[in-house]
Amino acid sequence: MFYGEIDGSASVFRAPAGFANGNAVDLQGRLITCEHLYRRVTGTEFDGQVTVLADQYVGKRLNSRNDAVVKSDGSIWFTDPDYGIIADRGGPEEASGPRHIRRLTVTVDGTALGASEVFVNCSAGVFDGFRIDRDNRLWASCAEGVHCFRRDGELIGKIHVPEMVSNLTFGGLRSNRLFICGTTSLYSIHLKING
Repeated sequence: MFYGEIDGSASVFRAPAGFANGNAVDLQGRLITCEHLYRRVTGTEFDGQVTVLADQYVGKRLNSRNDAVVKSDGSIWFTDPDYGIIADRGGPEEASGPRHIRRLTVTVDGTALGASEVFVNCSAGVFDGFRIDRDNRLWASCAEGVHCFRRDGELIGKIHVPEMVSNLTFGGLRSNRLFICGTTSLYSIHLKING
């Protein structure tokens, strides 16, 4: 789906989209997409050309890339759970895994993950997408909408949405508009912080 912020229009961005799920924008402004159906991570160039960035690891096919983020050095980090390939449609609402977000250390050279611990537990369904704002607060989607946590894990706010929420992202000219992807609708709210 493509949303035009100036005129409020919505249109199909790409079809078929391979059960596209998590999206991010790289440092050049290109779209990075996790695709369940084709079990790959792709990049969409400005001319619309799609390039496969990853579809295997140590000679084995990936499972179901779910969410992605582009680090400040340009590297692309993504999750690869198995629920998208074992369920008819895939998605966190069908998963029976942990209902929490883990915090992991990253090695000094930034190429690998280290120790892991539970950061926050979900009190409403399961977490799916999340983003960090400029003050290092975590904004995470869940069954009742969006929860906001301080960097110490304390829940400091909720945005209630009348349907299941999957992903969210900061956008707008000042990156202070939170876009929330519901089951059937796209919601947004202007905030006093920047993503």
